[in-house]
Amino acid sequence: MADIGFVHTADSVTAQPLFYDFSFALGAHTIIPVWGDSQYGPPDTSLRDQVIDQLLPDKVKVIVAAGGLTCGQAVVQAVDKFEHDNKVRIDIPILFLGDKNIPHKNVWGGIILRMQAHHPHRKQALEDMGANRVGLLVNLNAAVGRDEDKDWEHQGWPDEPVGGAGTDNGSINLAGALDDLVNVQGVDGIVVASDPYFTSLREELVDSLNKRDRVTAVCYPFDIYRDGLPDRAKSICYGIRLSGPTGVYHDLAGLAIKVLAGDANKTVITVDSQRLSNWP
Repeated sequence: MADIGFVHTADSVTAQPLFYDFSFALGAHTIIPVWGDSQYGPPDTSLRDQVIDQLLPDKVKVIVAAGGLTCGQAVVQAVDKFEHDNKVRIDIPILFLGDKNIPHKNVWGGIILRMQAHHPHRKQALEDMGANRVGLLVNLNAAVGRDEDKDWEHQGWPDEPVGGAGTDNGSINLAGALDDLVNVQGVDGIVVASDPYFTSLREELVDSLNKRDRVTAVCYPFDIYRDGLPDRAKSICYGIRLSGPTGVYHDLAGLAIKVLAGDANKTVITVDSQRLSNWP
């Protein structure tokens, strides 16, 4: 039996830097990684099925759902399905990383990333950089995407929702969405929502935004968007540091160590967004 099942919605190449941070902080404990792919998203159930095949019923001591709220939902759905189909009880503790807590008997704790509540601060930051009209790029396939879209629209601000309506992430046309924001809605500042699919395409997305002369200011949600080499003159990160010794994947490993040591005190850490200094 391995110590940890590490589950992520992205493929192994895309999520490798974060997996490295987690495994380095975890130390000598053994890990079974379970990878999704860059197009994963509802109504796809492949990640749920992989968790069942590779981790259940007793192949690991702890499952870490490290790829956002959608990932956490896939893990608890896997447990529920296995219990239902096999008439057994699964008691493996689950840790999550995402926008909200996950109510489930197996969830021991995790890390909540407060992203959506800081959208007004992101908008203001881009206006302070000279943007006249700020829009949101948001994925309705993300677990909190519809809430983000609704809150932004409620303020009367322009946005461009992609996904949803039963389509998976592979059907999303990001270039077309950016064209609509910039050329149709007249946006010159763009807030990129904290969607795992967007993060998996961070290099492509950053490159596209760098090349759009009409876009004068961009706000990214995570530090690892630096992988795409953002234009320093028009790019900021107002969000969460995922990587490095002060990143949340390091903290997630710390929670996993506590569970493996038999700590029975459930722990949920909340991390607020902030404008990251010395970025990119």
